[in-house]
Amino acid sequence: MDRLVDRLLRLNGQIAIPPETGMPFERKPLVYRKDMLRFGGLLSLVGMVMAADYARKTPSQIAAEVKKGKAVLLDVRELPEWEMGHIALAKSLPLSTIQESLGKLPKNELFPEGKIVYLHCKAGVRCLKAATLLEKQGIKADAVKAPFEDLKKAFGE
Repeated sequence: MDRLVDRLLRLNGQIAIPPETGMPFERKPLVYRKDMLRFGGLLSLVGMVMAADYARKTPSQIAAEVKKGKAVLLDVRELPEWEMGHIALAKSLPLSTIQESLGKLPKNELFPEGKIVYLHCKAGVRCLKAATLLEKQGIKADAVKAPFEDLKKAFGE
C-alpha cells in the first residue's frame, strides 16, 4: 500500500506535503493540500483504502455465517444490477442510497445488533467505499473482496 500511495503522490513530479509537518509524505495520515495533487478520483480511493479494510474471510466462510444467521449480506450494487441477478439471502442497499442517506439508514433492519455485516458488489471497490461511509456513521461493516460470481458460487447459486 505504501508503494501505491508513494507512486500516486509522485505523479507529475509532485510530492504531497502534509500541512502540519511540512515534510514529504511518509506513513503519515492522508492529510494534505488537494490542489497539490492532480489525479482526481484516485485521491478518494487512496483515502478510502486507508479508512476501511476487506473482510479476512473466504466466500465460503461468509456464506456459512449468513446461512446460519450469524451475519447479514448487503449488496451495494445499484438496483439495475440487483435486478439482473443477486444472491437470494442478500439485501439490497445501493451505494448511492448510502451516500444520499448519511445518518438516516434504518439500523435495526439492515444492521441487526450482534450480527456481522458484510457488504459486496461486483468487484470489491464499491463495497469498500460503502464500508468507509458506514464507518463514519458508526456502523461496522466488512467489505467482501471476492468478486460477485465467486460469492454467488459459495452460496450455491
